[in-house]
Amino acid sequence: MVSAISDTTVHSETSPVLAPFMLADRSILKPIRLVREVPGKRQVFQAIWHDKPVYAKLFFGKQAEKYAQRDLEGIQQLLAARILTPEVLTYQVLTDQSAYVLVLKEISGAANAEQVWNALALGSSLRLQIATQLIREVAQHHKAGLQQTDLYLKNFLLQDDRVFTLDGDGIRPLPKHNEGQSALRNLAALLSKFDVLEIVKWLPQLLKTYGDARGWQTLPRLTLLQHLIAVHRCTVTNAYADKKVFRTCTDVQVHRSQGQFLAVVSAYRTVMDVQNALMFDQCLQVPAFKSGNTCTVGLLTASFGAKDAQKIVIKRYNVKSLWHGMMRSFRKTRAAASWSNAHRLRLLGVPAIQPVSLLEQRYFLNLLRGKSYFLSEYIEAPTVDIVFAAETDKAKRAELVKQLVEMFYRLYLLQISHGDMKASNIMIVDGKPLLIDLDSMQQHRFGLMAKHQHARDLRRFMRNWQHDEALSNAFKKVFKAVYADHQPLKLAHIH
Repeated sequence: MVSAISDTTVHSETSPVLAPFMLADRSILKPIRLVREVPGKRQVFQAIWHDKPVYAKLFFGKQAEKYAQRDLEGIQQLLAARILTPEVLTYQVLTDQSAYVLVLKEISGAANAEQVWNALALGSSLRLQIATQLIREVAQHHKAGLQQTDLYLKNFLLQDDRVFTLDGDGIRPLPKHNEGQSALRNLAALLSKFDVLEIVKWLPQLLKTYGDARGWQTLPRLTLLQHLIAVHRCTVTNAYADKKVFRTCTDVQVHRSQGQFLAVVSAYRTVMDVQNALMFDQCLQVPAFKSGNTCTVGLLTASFGAKDAQKIVIKRYNVKSLWHGMMRSFRKTRAAASWSNAHRLRLLGVPAIQPVSLLEQRYFLNLLRGKSYFLSEYIEAPTVDIVFAAETDKAKRAELVKQLVEMFYRLYLLQISHGDMKASNIMIVDGKPLLIDLDSMQQHRFGLMAKHQHARDLRRFMRNWQHDEALSNAFKKVFKAVYADHQPLKLAHIH
């Protein structure tokens, strides 16, 4: 039976049987696999059409025709500029008028750039090769007077030494009045997607690659591009971690009711299950990891949606007094800060606890905040001080020192301060550091403030090893080798 989009096509938790679609010309589109989805707006399928492998983009909703037409026009602009992009085989509607459909030719032997990138080691020569290819491709966009406004690695395909640009919906003309600056900002958007430790090494080379592809005799100042990268990265990160994860989106489900605000990571999206499972205060009556005036931490075992039963850490931030409650009620709760910062670090590639849920008590039209709860996955791993106390292998100790220093350098480049770098807040998972206790963490807008707060983090971290001179000296040596800028080290008295 031929049908339009059905719920089983998208929402089944197991591998669904995908129903075929009938297009307006009576041809049949047979979906094989759902590749991407923007709920309620767009789906992308790998499919078969006229016995040929294709990709099909289905647009639905009130503005389906507008977005489908914009995607088609973007592809046509790329093709007119001789920029490689999958060919449009047909543009139609479904017979029941429920969706507009773009059918695109499948590029044989091509791989998604994001998938290839993620499979390669950090800082590897192959990653640099891919970065160089993508920079040249973006330079070709700009030479043609175009820009891809949704510059993510997933919007490129790699086929040997050829790069295909995807997502015609994001293609826009570069503004004529400020074309050079707009092109640099667009370039910075792509560069911001690379790991910050890679960019700090590769940027001079990649800027030269871009300038050569544009035919420029004089390159822009490196500091200008560094500033544009930092601004774009911070803007995107803040939009996600400070806004998007506080409303329903692909990654998070939000439930508001009188007296509470609940946000749940979509992997645990059965909101009512979470509400019923987490008898928060009852769980915290049992022996806890930590109990005090400020917060109480406990452990529970629960089943969340499709997830098997697992351990969850629940951290309740207490209201110490009436005055404390009044002062805190107008501000972002510490649980909300932990929720935001956990998402922020994971987005930026810094290993951190996996957030599960945020619950806040709300009063007076949900404007004032009371007690709040932050839930995260339980991590069965030792803290860094325990690892160093037990590890005697010199090579493993040296590798862990290197991993920790690189984590600090990444935070420094991202202008992020943790606020409490005691050893118990750094866990070691598979030989690599992972940060917990994120309620004091900040991402700073201004470099001077970031540098001083980073130095404070370094001083607190080094106090963990004040009674182990050999380890302290090992850290100092690696800090001075890794940091290109020694000013924060001097501020932290690391000589």
